[in-house]
Amino acid sequence: MKQRDQSIDVLRGLALFIMLFANAAPYLINEQHPFYVRVMDSLAAPMFISIAGYSILLSNPYNTTFLKNFKRGFAVIIMAVFIDVFIWKISPFIGYDVLYIIGFSVLISPFFIKLKSYFLVIIALCIAISAFVLQYFFYKNQIDDLPLNIISFEVILNHLPSFLVYGWFPLFPWLSIFIFGYLFHKNESIIQQNWKAFYSIILIIIIALLLFVIYRQNKIVRGGYSELFYPMDIVFFTFSICFLSLFFINKSFFSNNYFKFLSFLGQHSMFVYLIHCLYISTALHWTIFKMNNTLFLRIIVFYLIIYLLVLCIIQLKKWEKWPKNSFFLRFLFGS
Repeated sequence: MKQRDQSIDVLRGLALFIMLFANAAPYLINEQHPFYVRVMDSLAAPMFISIAGYSILLSNPYNTTFLKNFKRGFAVIIMAVFIDVFIWKISPFIGYDVLYIIGFSVLISPFFIKLKSYFLVIIALCIAISAFVLQYFFYKNQIDDLPLNIISFEVILNHLPSFLVYGWFPLFPWLSIFIFGYLFHKNESIIQQNWKAFYSIILIIIIALLLFVIYRQNKIVRGGYSELFYPMDIVFFTFSICFLSLFFINKSFFSNNYFKFLSFLGQHSMFVYLIHCLYISTALHWTIFKMNNTLFLRIIVFYLIIYLLVLCIIQLKKWEKWPKNSFFLRFLFGS
């Protein structure tokens, strides 16, 4: 069995660690979120989606078949539907959360995986530029969830613009972030050969300047979620690419064992995503009530519960009768 790339597990775990707080923030923080919290919350999704793009070459870089990617992409979409229907109790294929764009991107990845890098860069840029134009005409500041009893093919078809332009994570421009992750992995040896420190300094300077511009923009808070990519304009898109480049260029730094507490999350990303949605939808309000509105204690308890559940899964996977070859269990709990 191929050894896991711990640095990628750590980066995925870091993305999840931030995402846990970002998705719980509307329930944990009543007042307006400070700008530094909005910046932190905004980092999770670009990391999560780009790492999904990076990872499609990890298991078998020379034979990434259509069937394999179709099965995994379809499974991610099914999980997204399951969460919408059984946890949030809303109609699927309406708002399109992050799992939808990851699942669809993995599904179609065999169509672009054989293309030359320069052609993929052009495609990614065209997707992003198209998004900025479409947002100007069609973007909606809020999304109205629909009850389960009105779901139909016609309703889904009528909400196709949500998938393309104004959903939580629309295809335009988020597919370009996925492609960026794939491109970095494909050209990693070339990118990391020389000038790592020089490129890192330049990227930090650019990121700082872009943050100043974003701060001056006063971006909307959407549905209580304060990420700065509603919508992802050209400024935040550039910020994301620079930020992700900085992390991927220096990803070897995260192979240090000091970050192992994050790799636990990264190795069990689907389970963590599922369980945090379940906890937010069922028990978070009860926890807040019991904690008497002590924000720090709420956050600590929230993370402790997630970590305890992950540790339980780790121990369960050590059981000799654990079916290691089950696709469903490997998909849900990590291989």
